[in-house]
Amino acid sequence: MIPRTPKMFTYLKDNRGFSMMELFVVVAIIAIVASIAISGYKNSRMSVLDATALAETRGMGKAIINVFLDADDVDLLHDPGDGANIGAKDTSDNIRTPVFVLSNGLQARIIGDRKAGVTEKGYCEAWVYHLNGSLDSTTVSGRKEYYLLVDEENKLTSFPTS
Repeated sequence: MIPRTPKMFTYLKDNRGFSMMELFVVVAIIAIVASIAISGYKNSRMSVLDATALAETRGMGKAIINVFLDADDVDLLHDPGDGANIGAKDTSDNIRTPVFVLSNGLQARIIGDRKAGVTEKGYCEAWVYHLNGSLDSTTVSGRKEYYLLVDEENKLTSFPTS
């Protein structure tokens, strides 16, 4: 006598798995969901980097105002390749404690009249941006920049708002 196998085991034995069409549909759905997730992640990361640059610009502005109020002998001129330390030298190029340190990935360009012993006037313009932040075709660096102006003589300050 031939042993009888239950119907359930016969079905599993005859089923050979998923068809190629089923696999393609599943892979396509996974690819669509992944592309949406990656796009959202990139946008949120850019927002965080830009917010960091904005906060650092405001903090740097307050540090520059304190330099002017205290009449410190600080060379505030800074180019993007000068590193993270702002005001790490005095006007005679002697090393001093920096007045502000930028976060990782931030670049700043600062112009003013604190170089060569001209300390009676407090004027400073700064542009700060994050290297991996949002692209902006209107700026020199190609990144979204935040502009800061401190003019002690004319009692004028301009801090970025967004």
